[in-house]
Amino acid sequence: MTISVLANPQRSTITVMQIRDHQKKPLFCGTLTLKKTEKGMRPYKFMSENRFKKPSDVIDMLRSADRIMLASGDQKTAGEFLDMLHGYQLSCARVQLCRYCLLEDKFSPIDKRSIRFKNEMICPDCALGELRRELGYMKLGGSGLERIEKLVLKTRDLDRVLGMLDPERLDRDLTLYSTIEATPVTTKPVNIADLLLPERFRNLLARKTRELLPVQSLAIENGLLEGVSQLVVSETATGKTLIGELAGITNLLEGRGNLLFIVPLVALAGQKEEDFRERYSSLGITTVLQIGVSRIQHERKQKRSPTTSTTIWVGTYEGVDYLLRSGKADRLGRIGTVVIDEVHTLADLERGHRLDGLIARLKYIAPDAQFLYLSATVGDPVTLFKKLFTKKLFTKVLSKTALREGDNLPPGTSGKPSAKVLSKTALREGSDVAPSSTSKKRARLVRYEERPVPIELHLLFAGARDKVRIIDRLARQEWNTRSSKGYRGQTIVFTNSRQRCHKIAESLRIRAAAYHAGLSKKERKRISQAFASGKLEVVVTTAALAAGVDFPASQVIFESLAMGIDWLSGHEFHQMLGRAGRPDYHDLGKVVLLAEPDRKYHGGSETEDEIAFKLLKHEIEPVDVTYEEPEQMEELLASSALARNKSELRVLNDLLIGGGDFDYLFGKLVEYGFLTASARPTDFGRIAATHFLSVEQAFLIRDAVKRNESPLDIVVSLETLDSVYFKNAARIAAALKMHIPARVFQGAAYDLVFSGDGISALDKDVREEILSFITEFMVCSHADAPYCGCSERAFSKRLIELRCEGLDPKGIVSAIGDYGVYAYAGDVLEYLDHVARNLEAIEMIAKVFGNAVI
Repeated sequence: MTISVLANPQRSTITVMQIRDHQKKPLFCGTLTLKKTEKGMRPYKFMSENRFKKPSDVIDMLRSADRIMLASGDQKTAGEFLDMLHGYQLSCARVQLCRYCLLEDKFSPIDKRSIRFKNEMICPDCALGELRRELGYMKLGGSGLERIEKLVLKTRDLDRVLGMLDPERLDRDLTLYSTIEATPVTTKPVNIADLLLPERFRNLLARKTRELLPVQSLAIENGLLEGVSQLVVSETATGKTLIGELAGITNLLEGRGNLLFIVPLVALAGQKEEDFRERYSSLGITTVLQIGVSRIQHERKQKRSPTTSTTIWVGTYEGVDYLLRSGKADRLGRIGTVVIDEVHTLADLERGHRLDGLIARLKYIAPDAQFLYLSATVGDPVTLFKKLFTKKLFTKVLSKTALREGDNLPPGTSGKPSAKVLSKTALREGSDVAPSSTSKKRARLVRYEERPVPIELHLLFAGARDKVRIIDRLARQEWNTRSSKGYRGQTIVFTNSRQRCHKIAESLRIRAAAYHAGLSKKERKRISQAFASGKLEVVVTTAALAAGVDFPASQVIFESLAMGIDWLSGHEFHQMLGRAGRPDYHDLGKVVLLAEPDRKYHGGSETEDEIAFKLLKHEIEPVDVTYEEPEQMEELLASSALARNKSELRVLNDLLIGGGDFDYLFGKLVEYGFLTASARPTDFGRIAATHFLSVEQAFLIRDAVKRNESPLDIVVSLETLDSVYFKNAARIAAALKMHIPARVFQGAAYDLVFSGDGISALDKDVREEILSFITEFMVCSHADAPYCGCSERAFSKRLIELRCEGLDPKGIVSAIGDYGVYAYAGDVLEYLDHVARNLEAIEMIAKVFGNAVI
């Protein structure tokens, strides 16, 4: 055990601490006052805990100490202490200590662990204490605070870390959270010239590139051109689309059937259709867009007629499924290849069951087709592979030989699978091979986990007002950076609403454009071409359109970590960050998360900074293909359009990955009047299936027409337009001196803007518009008004009335401006299209149930 004495000289007094083994808390602490005598400086007063002690006690303490230390302090008092020590023939060592600790009578020497703060070195404990005080106003969550504390301890520079939180000072070394390293390509590239492709197709490809990318080469090695079906899991921008084209165009030109290329978004379908048309029309191939029939005339479209065997069909999940649900599957002709892009959508709560149903129905009508499933974000791909490729499949032999009720094989097979019937073969755990859609073909899982370009993940904490300035600086820095391939850096900014897209794009001081599904196809094309040609530095888009944004950006910035009012999922986040860095353009991809501490959505408990850490640490979850009873019933009903009897319908149900108990679901559909006992859809069931109505929506319409409600009341009870915004949001927020929701139909907007106090605080012109809105749409006698939904329904009715008066979507947007609100023409168009489809369903269901008035 070592006992030391520390003297801390202050003005006129000296703090004396007795320390054991360099512990922070002293054994003893007292205050010494010196007095000048004939023999020099000597102890005059010595106190501890407000009690006087004998002055000689301090001399005894000093003499018994193993070491005497003198801290930096008042120089005059320090000199007097040294004079006293000399008089007693004692010596000391000067030491550097944490000043913040000394102020609290604690001992903490400055060493290699000490941290710089305001031009001095302090101990880690004091540095972290100062950090917490500095960050108190930010209301950081636990993960955010932990992250910054680790940065302080790592850099040993508190000033620099605090500078990270200053939007005027951006230190990329500090904001760097982690790096997704590039991995060396081990796959031997396949030369285009060596591929067994139709000569015209091979020559066309050879004009653009000599070699395939690694994942494309892997697909070739795994039998892509031999008709082998595949689940391809590879990062965004690694070339998965061409895998579908290689197989599909080859099958098409060699007479094996048309190519179906199916994507989740209308915008992405339009982009792919145009790309394929320009690329392959010289080969005599027709490209057809199938995204559903729009009931609203808004853009002149060039129609192209499909052929039975030389057509590329590009469509959305629902667009292609409409043909199957409505009994028009023969329009697709003979199908040689089916490509399902973004197959992880199977896990989507709203659309997953419909994709599952579409895949099952396509397998049924095209059992010999080659199926290719593409995704960048699949956790546990082996399990998904098993689910996609180990279902029993029966070919069109069923159309010739009816199955006996309850049988699982055609009559005469004696329980043994025929050449046209697949057996269900157990897949060895971890195997990448399983039976495909014919007995002669096998399916393979193609996994390419390497990334050709490294990606840096950066995390910045910023308030709402600082985010645009940070985006502007980051985008400028990126634009001024050229890759070794000669390309400037460009930026994609993801945010959570279309309104926010425009606000950010307009606020940036560099060339930027908003890009979202509310824009016309022509406008989206103009923006994408400008970005691709380097005429735009920044595109600001919604998270909802992430899968449809295929721009060569080197930097991705998350202005918000939400999609609408919900936080991003791990799947969505990984999909979006993969947009940063293209191997043909860039040396490095950068992803920046701008997290606003304490920001919450929709009354949730998690804050944006907590979500940021969850996403950064998150591993991609497996694709959960589990659906509820209503969704299972919808898909079984939809499949009835392809089945001639109950046995065929059972087969279709068995092809569903997330299908339920057939006998139970079938009994319910018969009981509810959607199916007959012979498994044929009733008129009611056919209408529900072709209009993509859920069981609940179909019942709502049926009951309403029986009560003789007006079609307008019924259609707005099914769906209202909620993407409606305050036209003067900034002025309203300034007048109320608080943040207001961007959307009109939100509870907080009712409380803040439409209250008496809120209205009285507004400028006269704004107040008059808001009062017009209230008078027109918020007069309601319900006890829970305005939260009863009447306002939304009344407003949507007005939109429909304006359309009936002959206004197009842009005219409608102009007209609703008189009420102090606005909407995007694309949103209005989409809503009116849904209204027209639902009105059609209402009319048809009314006829079924004898309501001639509707």
